[in-house]
Amino acid sequence: MRRSALWLLLCAAVVAVWTVFPPPAAWLDRVYGGVVYPAITGVLVPLTGALELPVAALVLAALLLWLALSLVFSKRTGRSTVWRGLWRTLVGAATLAALFILLWGANYGRTPLETRLDLSAGTTPEPLETAALAEALAAILRDNADAPEVWDADLAAARTALQRVLSAPERGLYTP
Repeated sequence: MRRSALWLLLCAAVVAVWTVFPPPAAWLDRVYGGVVYPAITGVLVPLTGALELPVAALVLAALLLWLALSLVFSKRTGRSTVWRGLWRTLVGAATLAALFILLWGANYGRTPLETRLDLSAGTTPEPLETAALAEALAAILRDNADAPEVWDADLAAARTALQRVLSAPERGLYTP
């Protein structure tokens, strides 16, 4: 019980500090996006990709099985079992919240792609413009699907292509 209380406090503190004092986008881009997230995905993606079922379904099944077994084999009965279940649920929820921040949620604080590619114009394009942009980007992806990865050149080419597409008035696209 003492370890779970410390764990609960640690997870709750991580979530509270992250919520009240989120790190700056530049730090998230450099540290989280450049080091932490690639390391996490480098481990998790091969593991989850090798499974036939979604990981969430397996985790949910394991949690339900654990809950059922803990209720069946619990030495305590009555009120203490209910409180123990509520405590475990609280600790589990805090753990999931902290894991969400670590595994995915921190990405929401990173610099948006439009800003990194210098595409922000401050106005939202119309739905037809968005569809045309998606169509143009899909064509670029199809044309370059087998090309070797050269990140700096690819980023420059993507920026140029997106700027060309966004500034094409003859197609009725959004012009910055």
